[in-house]
Amino acid sequence: MSSDAQLPHLLKLLDDESPEIRNAIAKELSAYGPELESKLIDFQADLSSEQHTHLSPLIVECRRSRLRRLWPLVFAAGDDCAQIESAYTLLAEYQNGPAYAGRVGTLLDDLAVSFRRASPRGGVPELSCFLFATRKLRGATANYYHPANSDLVYVLEQKRGVPISLVAVMMLAGRRCGLTVEGCNFPGHFLARHRHQGVSEWIDCYNHGRRLRKHEIRSQTGLSNPDTDRLLDDRVPAAALMERVLRNLIKAYQHVHQRDHAEFFMTLLKRHGEQNAGSATGTPAVPVAVGHDVTFKPGTVVAHRRYGYRGVVVDFDTNCQAREMWYQSNQTQPDKDQAWYYVLVDNAEYNTYAAQNSLRADDTGGEIHHPLVAFFFSGFEDGAYVRNDRKWPRHGQ
Repeated sequence: MSSDAQLPHLLKLLDDESPEIRNAIAKELSAYGPELESKLIDFQADLSSEQHTHLSPLIVECRRSRLRRLWPLVFAAGDDCAQIESAYTLLAEYQNGPAYAGRVGTLLDDLAVSFRRASPRGGVPELSCFLFATRKLRGATANYYHPANSDLVYVLEQKRGVPISLVAVMMLAGRRCGLTVEGCNFPGHFLARHRHQGVSEWIDCYNHGRRLRKHEIRSQTGLSNPDTDRLLDDRVPAAALMERVLRNLIKAYQHVHQRDHAEFFMTLLKRHGEQNAGSATGTPAVPVAVGHDVTFKPGTVVAHRRYGYRGVVVDFDTNCQAREMWYQSNQTQPDKDQAWYYVLVDNAEYNTYAAQNSLRADDTGGEIHHPLVAFFFSGFEDGAYVRNDRKWPRHGQ
């Protein structure tokens, strides 16, 4: 381990003309480990732009090393809200540096104090009004796919975020005020949930804190009422909520073309899933049996040979189970005596029922964007989705 007394001398040699010396210095600085960036705070003003350039990859690795080391510890103790706040604190430090340590908690404390001053006896509805009408927290419509929307410091200071980060703000601020707000892992759009006068109610934090009842949400899904109700009422453990946050970060870093960060979070997500297996639904996933005459198993990403759309297979029938009227209205009418697949269509909100000979395996490696992907799958690995145990609701075609 290099001593602190050596640090200023090492920094002076960072931009030496000799590549060999610069590499040797980088190796010495790496020996400081995850604490390097904290030790550099006092020297920031005196560093040249070239020295900053040489330090940048070392600092990134310091942040990654710290996050890798501390992330598993977050979910080893404490209740859900404590775990969620600790995880978001680590993400804020990763995105902004050690100067942001504790900033998440401080901003949430200030928010809770302000609410209680304005509404000493207010409940969850009043908290919602305070956050989304008074403080004007909003959905990030202009720059939705950006990593900053998963940084609670940014969300609280800029008053913009994605659904899940805004729900997290409400949950954590509410807890400070003695109010219980839970997360609802609704496909494509994370919601807040609470009980008001003995009745469950949902809050769309992304859309100005709009209050929703179960019958309103039922009308917006293609699922049966029992499936929708189970989804709306499911408890979302901290590990499952943060899994969704990690997936958001992967997509966000891919969107801004920072693939190295995206790959890091893919690795972290895999480790997170291994550590917290089964936390998304509370039960281990049950594999779906695949017969010898079925080409595409659930989770396979496919493309339609004729129409070109991409999608992911959720389930299948060993032969066509559609009603005759639907089958006769199909322009191509493929052979019924083959496997037929239930497919979630990419960049759409509907599914299709397609014959095996109408599909081919998609080799682009890209993910599928559909609001029900998170409901039926627990992960995306090596170009395919990992199916959970939630059954596809068959109602005929």
